[in-house]
Amino acid sequence: MQLQDLQMGEWRKIYLPEASCAFDGDYCFHVRRGDASRLMIYLCGGGVSWDRDSAKWPSTPETAEKYGEEQVKLWRRSYATPPPALEADDERNPAFNDMYRKEDKSVLPLTECLADTVARAIPYYLEEIVPRMKAGERVLVVAHGNSLRALVKYIENVSDDEIVGVNIPTGVPLVYEFDDDMNVLSKRYLGDQDVIAAKINGVANQAKKK
Repeated sequence: MQLQDLQMGEWRKIYLPEASCAFDGDYCFHVRRGDASRLMIYLCGGGVSWDRDSAKWPSTPETAEKYGEEQVKLWRRSYATPPPALEADDERNPAFNDMYRKEDKSVLPLTECLADTVARAIPYYLEEIVPRMKAGERVLVVAHGNSLRALVKYIENVSDDEIVGVNIPTGVPLVYEFDDDMNVLSKRYLGDQDVIAAKINGVANQAKKK
């Protein structure tokens, strides 16, 4: 499960000097071996449209215009409130995606919330990633924002209510250091902190109307 060479080249050039470390393993949605479709589900979540009436994937501002900012924020950021489910014959149903052709179609979601992502991602994290870190390896995880929020929620023991306010900037490395019992010793984003703050604010405002 390796990052593309170009991606790793960019990470090494931009971020690794600041991190002062190398990685022994990496996990991302672009997999080259193993059970690709299941890893995709685990670490990326099942993207489901919030607008069942639209023939295309709606942007978040468009959805906010239709349903209201607070409702969209609830769907996007709450722990246990999923958006309206797709109809089973909707072309956006992941059962029609060739990526999942080997999967049991009955387990593919028509909608989901963060709690569903936690239920998939955390067992994978505990079974596959934590043992490598306990063995002394440094592991890079690259995933969809909702899956990263699921990991952050678990790693930092964030409450169901507090997770609503957690916004993770896209494409910015977040470095954790753990003790032997996997308790967090430190946490930091790599890069210009003012730029990172602006990115966090941008993520927080994605559910705003145009």
